[in-house]
Amino acid sequence: MASCINPPHRFLYNQQVSAALAEDLEHGDITTDAIVPPEAFGSAVIVAKE
Repeated sequence: MASCINPPHRFLYNQQVSAALAEDLEHGDITTDAIVPPEAFGSAVIVAKE
């Protein structure tokens, strides 16, 4: 089923994503620090499709 809503152009949300990431670079993410133990390890695979 096709969506009738067009997603925003990537340049419209690129600034918000960059700001969110920059916020965590200086002091780290306090939520993650509070709930994820330091010895925890994670990995991910990102698959992009057109």
